[in-house]
Amino acid sequence: LLVERLHKAFVLTCMATTIVGLGIIGVRAGNYFIYVYPQIKAQKAKEQENLLLEGKAKDILPDSAPILRD
Repeated sequence: LLVERLHKAFVLTCMATTIVGLGIIGVRAGNYFIYVYPQIKAQKAKEQENLLLEGKAKDILPDSAPILRD
């Protein structure tokens, strides 16, 4: 009888730990995809834009010919 009660308590503790742990993981994953991931994506886009602006030559005159013909 004592062993059965201890076993039941242990099983319930394991189940509760699993449910709480999955809830915490879900909340953290939600926060990542709602707050962190968009910031990372925006930062990468800003870095890419800065790289493109670095390679852009500002002193080159644009081509005055509208169409190239053979």
